[in-house]
Formats: sequence, C-alpha cells, structure tokens
Amino acid sequence: MKYFLPALVLLLISKLAVAQLSGQYTIGGGSPDYSTIQAAVNALHTQGTSAPVEFLIRGGTYNDQITINNFTRTGNPTDTVTFRKSSPLATVNWEYNAQGSSTNWVLRLDGAKYITVRGMTFNAVSASYFDLIHIQGEAANNIFEFCDFNGVVSQGNLILQSGLGNHPSHIFRNNSFLFGDKAIDFDYLSGGFDSTGLQVIDNTFSGQDSRALESGTGGVLVTGNTVYATTVSNPDYIGFSIDDFSPIIENNTIDMTKGTAAIWVFKTGGIGVEGRIVNNLIAVRSTTASRAIFVVTSNISIYHNTVRMRSTNGPALWVSGSAQTTRINNNILINDASAGGGLALRIDDVISIEDSNNNDLYSTGALLVKSNNVDYNSLSSYSSATGFDLDSFSKNVTFVQNSGTNDLHLLAPSDADVELLAPTLASVSLDVDGDARGVLSTFKGADEGMSFAPLDNADTPSGFYTVGGSSPDYANPNDAFISLKQRGMAGPVTFRVRPGNYTVHQTFNNIVRTGNVDDLLLVRAANMNNPPTFRHAATNNNDNWVIKIQDMDNVGFLYINFTSTSFGQYGRLIDIDGESNDIVISNSIMTGLTGQTSNTAALLYSDESGQDNLIFEKNTYNNGSIAINMTPPNSFSLPRGLDLNILESVFTNQVVYGIITNHNRLVFEDNEIFSSNNDMLSLYVRYNVNNKISRNKFHLTGSNTTAIELNGADGGQIIDPSIVANNFIKATNGLNLNTGSHTTDIYFNTIVATSSPLTIEFNMTPNHSRGLRLINNILFNNGSGPVMTIADDVAFEEIDFNNFINATPTLIDWYSTAYTSLATYQTATSNDANSTTTPVIFSSLVNADFHLASSSLNNTALTGKSVSLVGNDYDLETRPNSGPYMGADEVTAFPLVTEFSLGGTVTGLTSGSVDIDNVNGDALSNLTNGDFTFPIFLFDTVFYEVLIVNQPQVADLNCVVLNGTGNINGLNVNDIEIKCSSEEIFTDGFE
Repeated sequence: MKYFLPALVLLLISKLAVAQLSGQYTIGGGSPDYSTIQAAVNALHTQGTSAPVEFLIRGGTYNDQITINNFTRTGNPTDTVTFRKSSPLATVNWEYNAQGSSTNWVLRLDGAKYITVRGMTFNAVSASYFDLIHIQGEAANNIFEFCDFNGVVSQGNLILQSGLGNHPSHIFRNNSFLFGDKAIDFDYLSGGFDSTGLQVIDNTFSGQDSRALESGTGGVLVTGNTVYATTVSNPDYIGFSIDDFSPIIENNTIDMTKGTAAIWVFKTGGIGVEGRIVNNLIAVRSTTASRAIFVVTSNISIYHNTVRMRSTNGPALWVSGSAQTTRINNNILINDASAGGGLALRIDDVISIEDSNNNDLYSTGALLVKSNNVDYNSLSSYSSATGFDLDSFSKNVTFVQNSGTNDLHLLAPSDADVELLAPTLASVSLDVDGDARGVLSTFKGADEGMSFAPLDNADTPSGFYTVGGSSPDYANPNDAFISLKQRGMAGPVTFRVRPGNYTVHQTFNNIVRTGNVDDLLLVRAANMNNPPTFRHAATNNNDNWVIKIQDMDNVGFLYINFTSTSFGQYGRLIDIDGESNDIVISNSIMTGLTGQTSNTAALLYSDESGQDNLIFEKNTYNNGSIAINMTPPNSFSLPRGLDLNILESVFTNQVVYGIITNHNRLVFEDNEIFSSNNDMLSLYVRYNVNNKISRNKFHLTGSNTTAIELNGADGGQIIDPSIVANNFIKATNGLNLNTGSHTTDIYFNTIVATSSPLTIEFNMTPNHSRGLRLINNILFNNGSGPVMTIADDVAFEEIDFNNFINATPTLIDWYSTAYTSLATYQTATSNDANSTTTPVIFSSLVNADFHLASSSLNNTALTGKSVSLVGNDYDLETRPNSGPYMGADEVTAFPLVTEFSLGGTVTGLTSGSVDIDNVNGDALSNLTNGDFTFPIFLFDTVFYEVLIVNQPQVADLNCVVLNGTGNINGLNVNDIEIKCSSEEIFTDGFE
C-alpha cells in the first residue's frame, strides 16, 4: 500500500497537468500563468480547450515567433481563443527578427480556427524580412481587431494569406496598418482556392506602396475603412483590388496621389448575386492617375459614390465588360484637373449598363464621357446617344477640403443645392457617415449634405445631428437651422453644436412637424464643458435677436453661450413671440451690452402674447438693460402666460430690471441677483397670481433700488395665493406690494433695506379670496426709514411672529401713523402679538449673507410659528414641526424648543362617544374606544389636566379620567385613561 499511494498521487498530478484550458490566463509581467506567448501557445497545443479561453498579455515587448495550429476543442467546436492586452492602457509590442523567407512572420495561423487577436502592436524589425501575419492551412473564422500593424516602407505584407487551402470568414476591424508593400493580401495563390467571407471593417491604411487590400475571396465585405495613400510613388498602386463575384464595398474614404485605381473590382457578377460599391469618398490628386473606380464585368450596383479626380486623362469611373447588369445611380463623378480634366465616366460597352441616371458628371476638360469608344463633350450629347443619364447633370461641387486633406463632404452652397437631389434608393438608407438619407429625395454622392426630407434623428445610430467641427452634419448653426426650415421634422431633432464662435441670426417659426406635434427640437452643446457661442450684431429692431422663437412649441437650448456684439442700443439675444409654449433654456450664458437702459437691450425678450410653460433654469445673465422681459408692450390688459419657471440662475449687472413679467404661476426659485446700478428693480411681477418666489438672494448695492415689486390682478378678481418665502434680500427697498396683490403669503424672509424692507400700498382692496399673511420674517431697516410701511385698504388675514429691527424712531408706518415702538403698534392694531424687536447677527451684512451667526444661533426670541407650506429654509434644510426660526435661515443645529405630545386610551364604551379637553384649551370630541392624542403639543414642565366635557348619552354608562393631571417631564405622555363602565369607578381605577 505504501507504494501504491505515491503512484496514485503521481497519476492525479499527471492528469491535472494536461487538463484542458478554459477561462483566463496571464502572459508576461509579474507572476504570470505563462511567461511568454510561446509558452501559452505550447499549452494550447498540448492541452487543448474545454471552453472559451482568454490570454491576457501584460504590457511589454514580446520577441516570440508564433505558429498556432489546429488544436483539440472538447467543448463547443466554435469556442474562441483570444489573445488580448491585459488592460486598455497597456502597450503590447509583438515582434520577431526574421532571418529568412521560410521564417518571415511574427504570427502564423496554420489551420487555426476561431482565434481572436485584440489590441496588439505588431512591428516589423527585421533588416530583410518584413511580413507580420501569415494565414494558411485551412485557417478560418479568425479575428484581428484594435491592433496596430507597423511595417517598413514599400516592404513586406502586413497580413498575408500564405498557403493553399480554404480560409473562410476572417475579420479585420478597427485596426491600423502602417507602411508595407501590401497591408492585407488575400489574393489567389498558385493552384487557386475558394475562400469566402473576408470582412475588412473600420480600419485605417496608411503609406502602403502597392495595395491597401488585395483579395481574391468570395463575398468580401469592405466597409468603413480609411485609406491614406498621399505619399505613394508607385504608379501601379491600387487601394482596394478585389477579385470577387459579389463584393460589398461601402462607406470607405480613400485619399491617394499616384496609382492605377482607388477601387478595382473584377470577376463580379455571380448569377443572382449582386455586388455593391456604395457611399465611398474617393479623392485622387495626381494628374497622371488612370482612374478612380474600375469595374470589370458586371452585376454590380454603383450608388452614391463621391469621386474627385485631378487627372488629365483617366476617368472617375470606368466600367468594362458586356453583361447588362451594371447600375450607376446617384453618384458625383468629378474630374477637375486645373489643366483640363479627363473623363468623368467611361463605359467600354454600353450594353453592360442596366441603368445609369441621376448622377453629377463633371469635367474641366474638353470631354465628359466616353462610351463604346465614342467621345462626348456634353452630357446632353451622351444622353441623346445612349438614353442613359437623362436626369443627370453636369455641375462642379463645393467640398469641405480641410487643409492638408481631401474632405469630400459637401460644403455650402452645394450642401443645400437642390440640383444635387436625386430620388431615394431603397437599398441606400444611410450615407457614408451613417446619417439618414432623405425620405422622398436624397443627395447625390456619399454625403447626404442638407437633406430636404423632414429631419428626424430618432432612428439614426448617433441620435444627433452634429454642427461645426470636423466632418459635421452641418458646418454651422445657420446651415442646420435653414435645413430645419426647409425640411421640417418627422420626429424629435437634436442639433449638437461643437465648440466655436458662430454668427447666428435665425427665426424658428412654422416648422412643419410631420410626426408628433410635440416632437422636441433641441439645440445643445456637443461638449457641455466647452459650449459654443452664438452671437449677432443687431442694428435695428428688425434684426434684434440671435434666436427668435415665434409661434413654435417644444424648443430647447442647452449649454449655449449667447452674446450680443451690437454697438448700439439693440442687444436682444432670444426673442420669444406669439403662441410659443413649452420652451426650455438651460445651463446657458447670456451676455449683453453694458450700460443700456432701453428694453431693446433685454437679453431674453417676449411680447407676452400668452406663452405657457417656459423653463429658464441654471442660466447666467450678464449685463443688458433687462435680463428677462416677458411683458406686453405698454399694457397690462393683454393676455398673460402661465407657468414661467426661472430657476437656479445668476443675474449680474442689469440696469433697469432683472426680470419683469406678466406671467401667472411664476416660479422664481434658487436664483441670485447682483447689481451695483442705481434705480434697479430686480424682480417686477405685474400680475401677482399664484406665484412662488422662494430661496432667492437679492444683492443690490446701488441707490434707490427695489428687490421685489408685486402688482396684483385686476381689482375684484378672486385669485389664488402667491407665496414669497425664504429669500435673502438686500436693497434700498426690499419688498413692495402694489395694486391688487392682496392674496399673498410672505413667510420666513430676511430683508435688509436702507429705506423700507416692506412696503404695501395703493388700492389693496379686500375683494379677494382672503387677506395677506406676514409671518416669521426678519425685517431690518439699516437706514433711516421704518421697517414696514402699510398704506390704506390693507386687510391682513394674519400678521405675527415677525422680527422688526431699525435704528430710527419710526418702527412701523401703519396707515400714515408712525409707531415708534412695537408695543404701541401692537396695542393700536392688535397685530403681531408674538413679534419681537430682537437684534440679529448675520454671517455678512455687507455681502448679503443673512445666515444667522454668533448669539443669534440660539436666541429663543427668534422662535417663530410652524407654517405647513414652508417645510425647509433658504438652504433646503428642514424646518422643525414646531418653533422654527424667523427669517430665511433655519438653525437646525440648535433646536430652540422641544414640545411633547399628550394622549392616552379610551376603554369600556359599549356605544356612544365621549368628549374631553385639557386645561390649556385643547379639546377632542366624539372619542370612541382606542388611542387618542391632543393636537397641540406642550412645552417641557407645562401643567396639564384632562377633564370629561360630555359623557356618552347612554343609560347607566359613565366615564372617568385616570392619570389625567401632571406636568410634562421631558417625555411624551401617553398613559391617560378614559375608562367607561356601567358601574361606579373610583379614581384609583377600581370599581
């Protein structure tokens, strides 16, 4: 037995040593599973896999020449084996110094299947042998993605199919190929083969000397790639050389100098199988280049390509072959060499063309088209002779052409040129950038430009139209907005505007919405940390806006800087006119002119024709005569809008008004207003109906300023109350209530003024639903006037728990009677029975920081009254259920008063009910069996006595109070008993 056990252990260890691979393994770095790539591949070959495997290669340089053969998979035969870098920030260099043609590779897939290589950098380092990847021996279904392949100028193949056999379904996507003679070479080899399914997707090819891609596979997909061949010196260069019966070559960008062709396709035309060359941007700079697109044989659709040749002889498109299945539609084919361009189109045998129409064929040379060896110098002569391109035209096009590149996206005026429109092709719904093609009409070429079908970004991959910057949908906001007007909206539309300064002067009105009438138009910054600037230099009232929204609903502007560059009195930035509802302007900066006094310099203006549901939040308003002017011109009687929301915004340096509005249901919350200008009125509400003005800071340091003035509704109207609460106010005059503002609740404000903190005046007739409430305010006159000035015809529903502070003899001016003390005022008016004149210390009187400080933090004289409508303070801190602080700041860290509940239980009632009360005046009626609590809470040490007021009206049933007297002793009282019985009950509870 002692010999058997070690043998068993060795057998188990042996079995574990050859266990099949599954899951993740590390390569390289500290304490790896495998120190080298070769060691990992050796394990793969010897052990095989039982499930998908990932090798995580840590950062570093690996000098491993690797061959991966087919290996055992006991799990799913399609289980992947992935070699990838261990983290996005790691750099993995994989290279090998080959010394001969028989060892000329870094990685060889020899019969290997379902291998994925991701995130590697392959480098050619040999002095003579420069290939990087070889694929051979029935290798199939392998993927290379997010890799960099760095070759040597004019030498070697970065990817080479290097042996006979069928190599189907290889995918190369999101890779970068630099230099080499060829980047990807999947061409036929001696003896031939029939590989299919090669996919080349979203790669970048730079500096190859012979080919970016050469393929002899069937069913090749080449899409989304960019080819830079601007340094090529080889006159035989070809971008994509495809020998395939059904290639799909779409959405590629090729920029080349010399060469034979950008795209060369031959052996197309499998029976019933269509090839496609669609949405490619091709720029050929050389005057000697022989062609841009070259197609041999047929059964191929050539749609929506943009080709710009600079050749003096070669055509932009050359079709050779005789099968009648070539379709040429909606292309832009331009040959505009400065010395006289070559052909736009060459067709060797017109019988090969099934359809050709709606193209732009243009040349700066003497000839335009060659067909069946006949030269045509005009489109009309060619069309007349062949019957093709009857709806095509010949016109030069303006492209973006950014410096140092050939950017063939359309540029104004071509991006809005109706002559570039063509009928929509059902098989081409998107352009080269993934932008939706027009529904009814579409732009020729690869770039949709400014489509004239209704805008609708709901179904596009990005969900947005880009404005400005590199390769945008629209070069600037004006182009985007003009497109919107021309096209209308078929769904929600968002313009994402990239950083920059844009001159904008646009009106949104009567935009056709073919989808839902509530579809949102949103204009926003592409980068909220670097917003664009919209500016305009207005010169008169007819152009006095950057953006005007007129009779249009559901519009939003987010993270936009609006700036006036006018040199005169005209400086409006946004003008909202007519029946424009549901407008949002958020997180934007509006900067107007300084020192202006005319309302033509209002930053945000409305004629106030009755707009509803406007939201202006988190904005900054700088300068201007008025920040927000939402009033009808010179009239109080015009219709007024509803639901104006001005939230979390900052107003600085306005001259006349901060905000003036006729809106009902105004919500003005969490704003800050700063101004040093004289005669400034920061918030003027001309129809004070159901408004809410809370948690704002008004800091006005000029002379003769007013923070808030409220005018009421027309005399005699029944109106909903407005509330003014939790505001910090510093001004000459704090809060003025004027004609008709009778139903207003003024709670918990801290107002410091040098003339009058509170003025209520002019025709405050009590013909409304109820009177004024003035509760829990700190009113501090820091100048020479009274704390409160009340004119005639004022009806208060409640005025109490206020703190009045001033340094002059007159404390309160009530109906033109000056009261020098609170006591005489209380006696004369019976108002403010619980109010006080307690000095208060603030955090900073100078800076209008009216948070309580020092001894005011725990001053019980500042105890106010609970108001259910105001549950928090200026800072959104919760106010207590009882005994809150007066003023806008609640000192939650120092509760002033603690109150306790008084209650108990009723038992023994067989029917009827009982009424009780407490000696403090609190009462409860119609009690039945169960728990009860008096509604008024009691302070600590207060005496209580509970008595029966009315016995139950039931024969022989009587109730007594047990435990009904005492003093509150720091706890809630809940042991009072109301005990009912048909027998006599003694006070000790016994019957």
